[in-house]
Amino acid sequence: MISRPAKIALRVAAIGLGVVVLGVGLFAWWLMSGGSVPVSLLVPRIEAAINSSLKDIQVDLGDGVVQFTKDRKVAFFQFANVEASDRNGNVIARVPKANVSLSGPALMN
Repeated sequence: MISRPAKIALRVAAIGLGVVVLGVGLFAWWLMSGGSVPVSLLVPRIEAAINSSLKDIQVDLGDGVVQFTKDRKVAFFQFANVEASDRNGNVIARVPKANVSLSGPALMN
């Protein structure tokens, strides 16, 4: 037989798990229905990955979010105020918005 404190602990754990599952489900629904998730913490890493393969150009991505396409099959990054600069720091290209698509099957491979 399970003691009373153990029963209370199990109920609290079950309620906590239910809240977490509900929260994850609501977040996924919100994201799929057109919501966006800021990725400001990932932007420096993405910039570093891009710039490591470029020799004469440096890219500054500005701020970014992750969104799903309207058909909800593909996620994409959307960056604002993207700039490309030469070695001397002179801006050679500026784009107000840039989208980079992500393919789930390709990421899994």
